[in-house]
Amino acid sequence: MGARAELLRLRDTADPIAHSPVELAGLRLQAVRELFAERRAQVSLLDRLARENGISEIASLADAVPLLFSHTTYKSYPHAFLKNKQWGRLQQWLAMVSVHSPKDVNIDGVDDVDAWIERLWQAGHLVATTSATSGKVSLLPRDAEDHEFSRAFATRMPGWPKPIKPDNSRHYFSFGPKSGSYVAMFMGQFIADAFARPDSRHYLSNERLRVAEVSRMAELRTRIAEGIAAPSEIATLETRSAAQAAATAARLDEMLETILAVRHEPMYIVGLWGQLWSLMQRAREKGIAPGQFNSETLVSTGGGMKGAKLPADYQEQILDFLGPVRTMQAYGMSELSWFQPRCPANRYHQVPWIVPMLLNEDGSKLIDVRADSAKGGIVKGRFGCIDVSLSARWGGLISGDQVEIDLSPQCACGYPGPTILPTITRYSDIGDDRISCAGTIDAYVSGALN
Repeated sequence: MGARAELLRLRDTADPIAHSPVELAGLRLQAVRELFAERRAQVSLLDRLARENGISEIASLADAVPLLFSHTTYKSYPHAFLKNKQWGRLQQWLAMVSVHSPKDVNIDGVDDVDAWIERLWQAGHLVATTSATSGKVSLLPRDAEDHEFSRAFATRMPGWPKPIKPDNSRHYFSFGPKSGSYVAMFMGQFIADAFARPDSRHYLSNERLRVAEVSRMAELRTRIAEGIAAPSEIATLETRSAAQAAATAARLDEMLETILAVRHEPMYIVGLWGQLWSLMQRAREKGIAPGQFNSETLVSTGGGMKGAKLPADYQEQILDFLGPVRTMQAYGMSELSWFQPRCPANRYHQVPWIVPMLLNEDGSKLIDVRADSAKGGIVKGRFGCIDVSLSARWGGLISGDQVEIDLSPQCACGYPGPTILPTITRYSDIGDDRISCAGTIDAYVSGALN
């Protein structure tokens, strides 16, 4: 059995997080070597990076740094392909970052990006998208094997380190759309299938999240910000935004009332901090005292505040209001198979098959922490990793996040370290998110497509 297969087998152990990252270091490096050797022959963009950097094998993780894709790589396609409905050209681009080429997928009659993605899914290319709030989505190659690997997280990890049972016994509330190609949508569906009562599933919208509509609205906001939007376009945005806001507010009211009505029963609630703040405010208006939720209720939360102005201790207030419920927080991104769960000591723990790499600010060099690992300490850098579980694409990634890693071999919670502190910051929020390889990759892509 190869090292990669041995790492992936740990998914099915009693607790994958219990395996020491330090003890797995050698196995992880060998798994990265195996994956690179296999993926280089399958993913043309990876092969191009390897040839340009003179890398034929990986002797250490430092050798893998030039092979990591930027977090912008999966939206490096020319936007004109999407705007002009050039689905064949998009499939040509997708083939450059995929193990399984989608070039032969039939695109007859496809009239928008959502129909195109649906056609890919029908052919077994389970392409996932990001939120499109910037106007351009990332397109992430996935296949059935990747889907099942992600489903394992959604089924086994909620409530970690003492996971809840997937017995379809809970009222389920998701403060988001019911379905869509966005990673959060199908992960939510996995969770609902495992934990939700068939008669009590509630979503902020029962409509499918449409990439075309989200992208169109994001582009229009950009045009307005740049001062190049026509008055008719501005009027359209205002009308649509007002209608959407009204519908969302009405549905939110219904969900908040339903949650409070069944607060004494076990629930599974998925929402952002801002939405939970609205729940707390509604309870206060109704005179409902803190701590009345069933102790077996699980609340999965996270995310930013989206411009909402809340007190600095908003998280503490919300958790005090909810009382002794179960919580689930994790660090991750759409590009990875699993998230890294947060423990009671407020640290994020590693899963065995996602090999973390702490990089310098522009992502060009590995920060060597081996000498410090035995004695502990906290180091800061850009988060990078290689997810060796991914089946449909190369798993090397440079994120847009600045992280602090506690090198202590054991966390205060009792689980093995190193761990990531809850001080994660996006480089785009503190300055320029400039990654050294991003321009090079864009140039490779442009040259190949031309």
